[in-house]
Amino acid sequence: MSYQWDDNSLRLAVDRHQQSIFALVLYLIGGNKNKAYSIASGVFAETLQAASPLDAESVLLTKLARSAVEKCRNIKMIPSFDDSDFKGLPAEKIGSLRMVRASLQSLPFEVRALLLLRDQIHLSYKQISSALGVSENDAKIRTIQARAKLRKAIEEVISHGG
Repeated sequence: MSYQWDDNSLRLAVDRHQQSIFALVLYLIGGNKNKAYSIASGVFAETLQAASPLDAESVLLTKLARSAVEKCRNIKMIPSFDDSDFKGLPAEKIGSLRMVRASLQSLPFEVRALLLLRDQIHLSYKQISSALGVSENDAKIRTIQARAKLRKAIEEVISHGG
């Protein structure tokens, strides 16, 4: 079913979520900004066409996240990040961010998706369960396991000289 969005509601919905969804897609596919922009734009177009302007913000964000994850799931790309997002940060912080980014990219897609949904977009476990089609308890357990895997990947990067 398609709903009619007025210009103001549409602009507000996009403004509220565009950075989060773009960042989610960017990190799920490995850093290609042009491809991430294309995917994120498609996510918004398709999701907003099917969503109601009356949906609560959390419902809309969950729908956008679900669509973004699904669109990125089977994309195979070589990670290719630049440091343009790190401009103006102290060198030691840039090093840490590079290490976390490299560790995150070394993880399987589902693990990355869980971590990004929870810690970057700040979805609740209930929203994550809806976005990924798992139970709320599974979302919680898998997120805890994902954090442990990220911690191990970071430790491996550190042990190999960062």
